[in-house]
Amino acid sequence: MYIRRYTIIFFISIIIASLFLVNLYSSNRSKAVKREMYQIGDTNTFTRIDSDNIQIYEDNKWSDMDLRGIRLSSFTPRYSRNKSGVDKSLILDWLNLISDLNVNVITIPNIQPPNFYKAIYEFNFLREEPIYLIHEVQLNERALLKYFDAYDTELIKPLKKDLKSTIDVIHGRGLLLNNSRNHTGVFLYDISPYTLGYIIGTNTNAELVTLTNLKHNSIEHYNGEYFSVSSGSPFESFIAEIMDYAAMYEIEKYNEIKLISYLTTGETDPLIHKNETNVTKNASINLENIVAKMSNIFASYNIHPNAYDFIDYENYTEDEPANNNSSYAVYLKRLADFHSIPMIVSDIGIPSSRGMSRIDIDGGYNRGNLNEKEQGDNLVEVLELITNSGFVGTIVNSWQDDWSQSTPFNLLEDHSDISSSTYWLDVQASDENFGLLAFDAGEKEALVYIDGDFDEWENVKPLFNDKGIEVKALADTSYLYLMLSMDDWSMTNDSMYIGLDVTSNSGSTLWRETGAKFNLPVDFIVELVGYNESRIVTHERSNLFNYLYKYYSVVIEKQDQAPEKDSDVFSAIYLLNRKSFYFRESNKIIPPAYYQSGRLLYGNGNPKMENYNSLSDFYKEGDSIELRIPWMIINVKNPLRRMIQTDFYSKGLEREDKIRSIGISVYYEKDKEEKIAGGKRFVIPSFRNMKYHERLKESYYIIQKYWNNEEGS
Repeated sequence: MYIRRYTIIFFISIIIASLFLVNLYSSNRSKAVKREMYQIGDTNTFTRIDSDNIQIYEDNKWSDMDLRGIRLSSFTPRYSRNKSGVDKSLILDWLNLISDLNVNVITIPNIQPPNFYKAIYEFNFLREEPIYLIHEVQLNERALLKYFDAYDTELIKPLKKDLKSTIDVIHGRGLLLNNSRNHTGVFLYDISPYTLGYIIGTNTNAELVTLTNLKHNSIEHYNGEYFSVSSGSPFESFIAEIMDYAAMYEIEKYNEIKLISYLTTGETDPLIHKNETNVTKNASINLENIVAKMSNIFASYNIHPNAYDFIDYENYTEDEPANNNSSYAVYLKRLADFHSIPMIVSDIGIPSSRGMSRIDIDGGYNRGNLNEKEQGDNLVEVLELITNSGFVGTIVNSWQDDWSQSTPFNLLEDHSDISSSTYWLDVQASDENFGLLAFDAGEKEALVYIDGDFDEWENVKPLFNDKGIEVKALADTSYLYLMLSMDDWSMTNDSMYIGLDVTSNSGSTLWRETGAKFNLPVDFIVELVGYNESRIVTHERSNLFNYLYKYYSVVIEKQDQAPEKDSDVFSAIYLLNRKSFYFRESNKIIPPAYYQSGRLLYGNGNPKMENYNSLSDFYKEGDSIELRIPWMIINVKNPLRRMIQTDFYSKGLEREDKIRSIGISVYYEKDKEEKIAGGKRFVIPSFRNMKYHERLKESYYIIQKYWNNEEGS
């Protein structure tokens, strides 16, 4: 009886919920935007391809559209991927700021939460000039990496499902439940009047294309309802099939058709590169081979200027490492000369991270280690190159920093701790810092600004005051902050060393090279020996770079022996920027490139100050100095869990230890005078109630001036 009663209650609840959703849907449909459409037979559209232009239909005529865009997601700190709790009001605020950039299009990387689309709808509803959007659709990453076969049902089936879901979401008829690849919810706001089209396959890699072509080499053509391939590769036939599926679904259900593209990268472009590998050589995607019966295919490229060595060195030889032409500019021109359909760069960015993962050999458009002003200036230069090459649009990656992004080209990323990645910003990770909007730790302001104003330290109890040397310490989710004071000490004439004891597995009380001594065995040393020469060095047993690229794999040179745990040798901290590069024609090799990431930059780190430099590490005023140390520099892989990368020479990169505190000791030397002070431990605070605030970077205002054609841009 009770079971029957609960069953009746359950079904009544379902009926009431369904009626509520139908009523809500009907209410929203009554407010749906009615826009002018052009008819191709019985099908409606307001976008088309005309020669090498993208056009929109307005005021009873077709007009060319130059795309100025930015990539926008719902990411905010503290939420894992596809579980964002973003408010509609926040997205509206962002859209207003984006509109001030004179942007006319955004790209959306995957299905976002319902509030996201509601905000776009409300933002555009009363605007004469809306912000249009292009929605991206990714492949199933798990199936991609498992099968490397585009025709495998485990890959193609979820892709078609996601295409249907994306189209339904755009038209305000989406219901997504229990979907691990996208946000879930009820999507009731029809933003199709603002949707230009779709870009599919944004995570396609060269291995997938090559192996699909090899496995299905008998497939040379595809003849669909709206797309066909008469002579192309198996992968191009796959693309045509997917495009055909998307077009048929949208036409049959909504009687509309939009623009469509499949993302291409430097590894999958249709060009021949003399120094590319066999994998990329057989991974060509040529969208020109796909015929659209309704003229709606455009080419979209993800081409960062620092991503591919074989493009960087396309016009170089090992004996002539530079010339007057930017490799990136030459590459863009080659693409423009190749294509007859319109092209956009749908993913281009310059990160403002402290760490640099890739180097651009001639343009200086490095992937990181650029301050926010340099980020903006470099973006403007790259945007100019793209526009002058004949592309009809560019999408900047991205609006906001995204802490969930991993950095490619880094062996350590395969062993990183991603369990709390959206809760803290790793300033050493380039790909977390692409945004024009930053999320800084602290509810309204940073815990400490490196600016010589020591007000933040006023109520902080000294960790120790020993032999005239006072040290204070603080920490947030991105940095360990230190303030050191001593009467009458000079950065240029004296030597000051701050030793950090991070792990009990190794360390030394002596740095043999300098004679610096400490009251406890330290793993890292902050060497303060001048405004331009200061740096952080690591105990050789804790040197991740040497372990990764000399011992674990031979990228730099071979290291046969693991260092002793109590060695008194300390060495520089490096990051790898490029492995050895092989010139196929001459059979010669250029050695790897890497830079000293432990080098400290003197400057003002307060964004409110005129001389602000976002990469500043330390600042001295009078007899006091304050500095900030990124957690990853000292092998703290997760400050929230207080986990460190340690003892990897014995246990491998999977080894991690939990720590509670960091020991700090100081060695001071001037002429023959020396002081050894401290030895106390700083307890790392709990970050359970992590706070952050938004801040527009300097790059935002630079891009704003450029896209608004203002003087001085």
